Amino acid sequence: MTDSPNTSVLLKALIDAKGVRVFFQPIVDLNDGLVVAYEALCRPAPDMGFKDANELFETAGHTGLSWELETLARSSAIEAAENWPRDVRLFLNTSPEVFSDERFSGVLESLGSKCGISPQRIVLEITERAESPQNERLMRHVQLAKELGFNVAVDDAGAGTSGLNRMMQLRPQWVKLDRSLVAGIDKDPFKQNLVRFFVHFARMSGVSVVAEGIEHGEELASLIGLGVRFGQGYYLAMPGDRATALDPMVNADIRERWASVEAAVPPEPRELPMIRLSRPVMSVDGTRHQIAELAATLANHPEHTGIVVTEGRRLVGWADRESVINASFGEHALSPIMTVTRPAVCALTPDSTVQDALQLVCTREDHDLSQPLIIASGAEIVGVVPMRDLLRAAATESRPSSGVRAAITGLPARVRADQHLEEMIARGKDAALRLSPKYHADCAFVDIRRFSDYNSVFGYEMGDRLIRALGEELSINVLRGSTDVFLAHLGDDRFIVTARGGVLEPRLHALIQAFDRLAPSLTDAEVIDCISRPLDAVGSSGLKMGIRVLLMPGIFDLAEHARDIYRCEQQLRQKSRNQEKLMAAGQSVFISDRRRGGSWADRLSA
Repeated sequence: MTDSPNTSVLLKALIDAKGVRVFFQPIVDLNDGLVVAYEALCRPAPDMGFKDANELFETAGHTGLSWELETLARSSAIEAAENWPRDVRLFLNTSPEVFSDERFSGVLESLGSKCGISPQRIVLEITERAESPQNERLMRHVQLAKELGFNVAVDDAGAGTSGLNRMMQLRPQWVKLDRSLVAGIDKDPFKQNLVRFFVHFARMSGVSVVAEGIEHGEELASLIGLGVRFGQGYYLAMPGDRATALDPMVNADIRERWASVEAAVPPEPRELPMIRLSRPVMSVDGTRHQIAELAATLANHPEHTGIVVTEGRRLVGWADRESVINASFGEHALSPIMTVTRPAVCALTPDSTVQDALQLVCTREDHDLSQPLIIASGAEIVGVVPMRDLLRAAATESRPSSGVRAAITGLPARVRADQHLEEMIARGKDAALRLSPKYHADCAFVDIRRFSDYNSVFGYEMGDRLIRALGEELSINVLRGSTDVFLAHLGDDRFIVTARGGVLEPRLHALIQAFDRLAPSLTDAEVIDCISRPLDAVGSSGLKMGIRVLLMPGIFDLAEHARDIYRCEQQLRQKSRNQEKLMAAGQSVFISDRRRGGSWADRLSA
């Protein structure tokens, strides 16, 4: 259709007649095949003069009627979604042009206070693949949306620089991978690497990734294997009304593919500090020592494979044992040790991890690969790590083991949590490592009050959804995409989180506020009716719930073993139960053990 006065008339007539139909396409959790959201898709009604949605919205853009058309599409979608279960999100497409319109702040405030859907259930998806510049009003409206409780999504990530620029500037909670990245991804290693980048970015930034346009089972399998959590596309479900369920065969396929990937996923690299692998080493000032002298010293110390050479406070390099001894029999015997020293590019700090070391090794030239890694704290040489020891540690840390990831949340599970606790306890005994930002002094446990009641009323499937919701809130409010916070799912509704001293408490209070806003949408009478459960099972006021947070500041300063931390958790849990007897049923509780000093036994018996 060409732009003309007639097209403008047709569009105005469509808007006046509300001549649109809204379809909903499911967004599916690729972990378990459950629908977590629907994207509202607006289509022109038959006989309104427009063949499809693309023509409809392009005409609106060209005729200056985008605001009116998107207002109609938005209100139609919200009206259709008002009676949905309260744990299902609604994605609403909004163009940057409309989102940045000065009137849109009023729309946000109206949606947040007057419509039948809470802001927490609405994801405002910013569309358009054109290279449109960002403007201050758009950024301001995005910030307002977040403050009011809405989520924001960026569409078409990976489709040119516009999507990447929007992500950097708008900081969305959701990112939707463009279908051009998804199509044929099972046969394209380059696309797979790009998706790995987005998944890693999302994990580090607390962002949820949705793969759009999944049309084949092979694409689904590749995306699951790459760690993509959410999917959308014709293979999963066609657009329709919300009552349209996923094909049971597709649901079973998702679960089977995720289970096969989960079984093969290795644990995350344990942050084993290099100081734990370090061996003692001879260190000399290269300007003061001759080759013959040091060869004699090496002959008396067979445990040393070479010498670290310095010049004052500057690291010069490494002289390996064989080179020093061989040179001592020739014309260079009285030469400075510098003569047989191979330069060292840099040294690792004692708290550098196995992963850090492997990345450094990858930058070396081939002839330097056998050279050990030098560990230094400032100008002080601490030791060396032979390549054999590094490779052995890397192989051990990447060996698959059971129970590494929790199936419901995808977070590290109990095995990984216990490894982390023991690591922090070991760091706490080393004065140097305690100064590292990677040392976590504080620990907290989080679980859901009355969770067993919730399971008995709503069923285990809804219980799993609630656990995932709490895991997501922990990721958003506590983890916050940070590498200096550790979060794990211990099983059922129980989570553990650790961080540097003083980091956790304000974030845990923010978590409680976020969960208290979320909980009513998952526990009210409407949800009970939707799943055909008797309301009298929980009373006329519905099932009210909160979370329990048990904070232990400085626990790693005192604990000897991971089991000591779990014993302290049980002690605080009992204290919490006593306090909860005086609290309302749906109220969250925060307990902090702030005692300092004394032995571990004293602390437990206090």
